Amino acid sequence: MKLIYTDIHQDLTAILTKEALSLSADGRRVFYIAPNSLSFEKERQVLTYLPEGASFDILVTRFSQMVRYVTLNGLKQQKTLDDTGLVMLFYRALANLPENSLKVYGQLSQSIDFLQQLVELHKELQSAGMSAADLTELDAPEKAEDLQTIFQAFYQLFNQQDYQEESKVSFLIRQIQSGELGDDLKRIALVIDGFTRFSIEEENLVKALEAAGVPVVIGTYASQKAYKASQSSGGLYQAGVDFLRDLAQIFAVKPDYVISEEVSTNPRLMELSQQFQSCYDFTLLENSLSNEAKETVSLWEVISLKEEVVHVAKQIRAALEKGYRYKDILVLLGDVDSYRLHIGKLFDQYEIPYYFGRAEAMSQHPLVNVIDSLWRLKRYHYQAEDLVNLLKTGLYGQARQDEIDRLEHYIHYAQLKGASQFGKPFRINPKGKYDLERLNELKESLIDPVLTLLQARPQTGQAFLEQLNLFLETGRVSNNLAEMAQEAGSQALEEAEQVWQVFSNSLVQFYEIFGDQILKVEEALSLIRAGLLGAHFRAVPATVDVVTVKSYDLITPAANRLVFAIGLTQRHFPKLSKNSSLLSDEERLRINEKVGRRLLDISSQEQGKRNHFTALSLLHSATDHLVLSYPQLFNETDEVISPYLSQLEALGLPKIIKGRASFDMDLADIGNYKGLLSQVIELNRQDLPEVVTEAQETFWAVAVRYLRQKLAKEGLSLPQISPSLETQPLKKETLDYLYPKNQPLRLSASSLTDYYNSQYKYFLKHVLGLQEIETILPDARIHGTFLHQVFEEILRDQSPVDFDTKVSRALEKTGREEVFRQVYEVSAETAFTHEMLEDIARSTARVLRDDHLVDTIAEEAGFEARLAGSGEQPISLVGKIDRIDRLKASETIGVIDYKSSAQTFQLGRFFNGLSPQLMTYLLAMTKQDKAVSLDQIFGAVYLHMTDPVVDLQNVKTLEELPKLRRDLLQFKGLFVEEASQGLTSQYGKTSANTYSQNELDLLLRFTDWLYSRAAKGIATGHFAINPYSEDGRSVAGDQYNSITHFEADLHLGQARKLAKLGRKKEDWLDKISQILE
Repeated sequence: MKLIYTDIHQDLTAILTKEALSLSADGRRVFYIAPNSLSFEKERQVLTYLPEGASFDILVTRFSQMVRYVTLNGLKQQKTLDDTGLVMLFYRALANLPENSLKVYGQLSQSIDFLQQLVELHKELQSAGMSAADLTELDAPEKAEDLQTIFQAFYQLFNQQDYQEESKVSFLIRQIQSGELGDDLKRIALVIDGFTRFSIEEENLVKALEAAGVPVVIGTYASQKAYKASQSSGGLYQAGVDFLRDLAQIFAVKPDYVISEEVSTNPRLMELSQQFQSCYDFTLLENSLSNEAKETVSLWEVISLKEEVVHVAKQIRAALEKGYRYKDILVLLGDVDSYRLHIGKLFDQYEIPYYFGRAEAMSQHPLVNVIDSLWRLKRYHYQAEDLVNLLKTGLYGQARQDEIDRLEHYIHYAQLKGASQFGKPFRINPKGKYDLERLNELKESLIDPVLTLLQARPQTGQAFLEQLNLFLETGRVSNNLAEMAQEAGSQALEEAEQVWQVFSNSLVQFYEIFGDQILKVEEALSLIRAGLLGAHFRAVPATVDVVTVKSYDLITPAANRLVFAIGLTQRHFPKLSKNSSLLSDEERLRINEKVGRRLLDISSQEQGKRNHFTALSLLHSATDHLVLSYPQLFNETDEVISPYLSQLEALGLPKIIKGRASFDMDLADIGNYKGLLSQVIELNRQDLPEVVTEAQETFWAVAVRYLRQKLAKEGLSLPQISPSLETQPLKKETLDYLYPKNQPLRLSASSLTDYYNSQYKYFLKHVLGLQEIETILPDARIHGTFLHQVFEEILRDQSPVDFDTKVSRALEKTGREEVFRQVYEVSAETAFTHEMLEDIARSTARVLRDDHLVDTIAEEAGFEARLAGSGEQPISLVGKIDRIDRLKASETIGVIDYKSSAQTFQLGRFFNGLSPQLMTYLLAMTKQDKAVSLDQIFGAVYLHMTDPVVDLQNVKTLEELPKLRRDLLQFKGLFVEEASQGLTSQYGKTSANTYSQNELDLLLRFTDWLYSRAAKGIATGHFAINPYSEDGRSVAGDQYNSITHFEADLHLGQARKLAKLGRKKEDWLDKISQILE
């Protein structure tokens, strides 16, 4: 055993590499052991110091990987499970437990986080040589019972296979202590670097190797002054000193202080480091910092996280101009999760290649989404959204994206759900809009294999894997993953390889655990899904020349030339360890006290000295320049400076206040295209400075001209936020095609309403022909058609049977029609809607039964009337009237329009073009070949088709109910005074909605004027974005923001403000007269 320590400004790795070379020269194979988080960096450093650049006799590895490299003389080693397999096994164990068997953790059995906590606890117990039965000193007896129940079920499954109950390291310890390794140990040696503490298992392994005569060299950082001091508590080297003293006592070895040939730290930094150390070892240095020392480290105060990253990105761009490469730069984060999004977005914006040095969760990868979608399809009975999610992963099938979009559209239209509906050929196509032949081909290639896989009977895990493998091959999942990665670049390709390796390993683990067990499809998928959701992958950078980004607590001295450490607030630096395990620190302490030794680690006991050493390592991390930064705002929360940074500031290190990352005319800003473009866009949103120098004006003229040329080549333009939205009129060729001079312009009441709602709405619907997404589920339009047809059947039935029988016949006949069966027999929900419609039909039909004043002379009466218009092109007024009645007494006729919601004739809305329907019908009747004169019209009304509901609070006696229900079923609209005499209360006739024949003539002429005005605007081909506003403060018309980019607060001035008058109809009629004059 040999213990070595040196100051942090010395190169410990170089010292230990020499020790490794010396041991290998004696014919030993040297295992150079590094911590898990630093093994990659240590391997790179060690290879740098080897004379030949590499050596077969020196292997940089970790404690947990030693087992595979040590020769075990043919000893059979039991099978082991990785974390993915353990997650599957715990998931299976929890699923097998009886319901309500867990009192504390019963609601967490499906939680991936809980499964991962169980895996960590299992490995910790395994390393400590403990079992769940030892967990007796917990806060609550129920918690201990639950954990013991879970682990008992877990070990029952575990022991069914030949799995190794102990960890790899424990297995190696047992083999060493039993003497099984024999002469193999005589040929190996250990060099241990980068540790300031050992776990119980690691310490036991070192003891076993040392006892077996294996040379062991352990090196760590500590100063002579700190090691020789009587008190180490609170010092920056406390972690290393305590580590050395513990090992010296255990192995009875005196540590040696060694100096390397070269100093790894910038000499100018040593002055600052000594001052910083003196603050923690109770000594005082009177010398102030030199200017050279102050220039070595920069201390930044920045406004926010985003601004921090922008400043770092600009500094990196500037460093590249000075000759640095990306690989010479390291970015350290105080909180990785908070900065991750900003780093990705802004580094891409400044075209800085980077690599996150940490494992990535598999849970968000499309490959896992494939398995998750399959499981959800089976678990939740084949919901459409789960099938669409599978298709949209981009990994399944060979269909083009537009074909997947059409299939998705049809699935939503036809409201397909459930295995039976997905299994049948697609036939629903009432309007002939869909290419059913192609859609059924897609169903056969994409949906049928899913159903085949998911509808398999219970089978062995091996048989299921064979079926799953066939499904993945048929769906070209691996090929699609490779193609997707190739399109995204070399980094994505490397990531895809790692992901596929983890995925394949998960399937191997599933086979080894459940290959012989009979499983249902849902059980098999849930197990694979659980393993994948808990798995991680680590992508290796596609090129060496990248900026490395990682958490600051993984830092080592002399890590790189330029180091940017950001997010160093009081909350994150020092970093307070969070115990996220199932055992609290108090419980761990009680368990350790019971057994009389440290078996379970308590991280909070070590965090003080660990944070001190991390701070010292961070100060020595850069060989050229170090930037330490903290934001004033951290995720919209005020933050204060870290105490370590405050100490540096107190020593005389100047703090640089970094404001907003404004645009400067230097290389850091204009060194790359994306950065320049983003800055111009950002400045475009800000107020321009009042004073602009001639140099700035020249610079901006050149910069914007360059950007416009660059964007023009790519068919792009700079975004502009304008206070007005201008539309371009249609070209003459387009207008001639749309509206030939020899043909009238076809308009209807609905198209006129759309035009006055917003001219651009008319353009979208009636010129471009855009339609909203439809579904087969019945909507108000379908409901109205159904009720219309029922009433037609009732009125057509002249048989002598009673009225209720006629209604029942009409309902039955209409309900049997294929067009209605397709929509009302889709599900129980639509069937219930159909029942409600039948109730509405029976209630509303009473109006027909009780109205003895009229005869119905026409139903669904289509019309096409010619209007003169205001220009050369006439207007063809088209539409359909639901019903035309004739008063028996006066022989006058009226129009009835069925409505699914309550409607009245409002003169104000009619004036503004928003309610022209009733007047359009009357105008059409007066303009047709067999024109109706004004003295032949008694009115035009709406009939609200509803099952009236009476508020019983307003009912005094039950005898009032029939009358109140009848009152709620009134005809409401406008009436002609001279021709509507004798109408009953069933017609909601009042003085406010009754007009003379002269007034009716005025309204008809104004209706004609509304159509002529709209036709004139349409003929110009210019459609303004002018949704209407009722009060001048808000917009009520349809805006179609995603298409028009209309913003009410910015473009309110473009809205068409409705005319406002009093409630008196005389005021509106006078206004109409003025316009027509």
